[in-house]
Amino acid sequence: KQTERTELDDALQHYSMAKKDLDVRVVDWDKKDELYRSHIQEEDWPFQSLVFDPRIFTILTEKTARLISAKPRGKVFPREGTDVGAARVVNELLSYQWDNARQDGTMLQKLALMDQRARKYGASFGFARWWYERKISPKGKASKLYDSPDFLPIHPKNALPDPNATSLETCRWFQIRSYPTYQELLAVNDAARKDPVYSPEALEVLKSRMKERPSASYESDFLNKNRTISKLSDQSAADPLYRIIRIVTEYRRDRWITFAPDYNLVLRSIPNPYEHYEIPVVMLRYLPTGDDLYGLSEIEPMEK
Repeated sequence: KQTERTELDDALQHYSMAKKDLDVRVVDWDKKDELYRSHIQEEDWPFQSLVFDPRIFTILTEKTARLISAKPRGKVFPREGTDVGAARVVNELLSYQWDNARQDGTMLQKLALMDQRARKYGASFGFARWWYERKISPKGKASKLYDSPDFLPIHPKNALPDPNATSLETCRWFQIRSYPTYQELLAVNDAARKDPVYSPEALEVLKSRMKERPSASYESDFLNKNRTISKLSDQSAADPLYRIIRIVTEYRRDRWITFAPDYNLVLRSIPNPYEHYEIPVVMLRYLPTGDDLYGLSEIEPMEK
């Protein structure tokens, strides 16, 4: 379809723009990871002393522990006498949703991760979504597991914002990169509330094209510095059964487009399903500069 081809061309151009911007930032982030981990590369170390000052690690870790140590106790207060019952219901609902958003860790763990990344890299991002999930038994019976708001921190090297934006509000689009397996894409469709999330026809095309090229790997996009420091190699492309696919979703205010850049294939193109028509991404920024989406890192004054 001509419309789909145009959407794919636009999304690929955006991906190229954002990736070029991200590649420049990653060089600086890798250096900050080494400082945070107090890592010394002995072969390149110019000094005789091999003792590293761990102040950066201590400062970032201790601040997170003090700032995010317990569940926030915000409350909704009634403005009029008739609002008392509604305020109590909303407070209980917010508490329930907070406790229930446990995918990839508790909300406290996810907030702490966002906080550390913001102060380490200058900014961090999270995906705010409504998540519906159900489980299909071997007999084909479906049972609902989750139907509530959810929040997921985005790995900084998989966050691809509009490079021309100076704030989240001025982002025209925001791309999130992920690496699911083909089986996981099918499982998302099976667990959908009503219509399939990804086009079944597109998944069939993807399956046939996967035979023509090797599996994707994380390392082809970025070097995971923390794994490298721990001397761990990337094994993401080594599993012949569960092959991963590089998937990118572009969130606009009016539309969501999910595509596989390696296969020039659109898997989903839908209107923004949220009535607020916002990009479903939240951001923490440490020290704003006013002319860049990312702020200054807390490490920056100490790394010179």
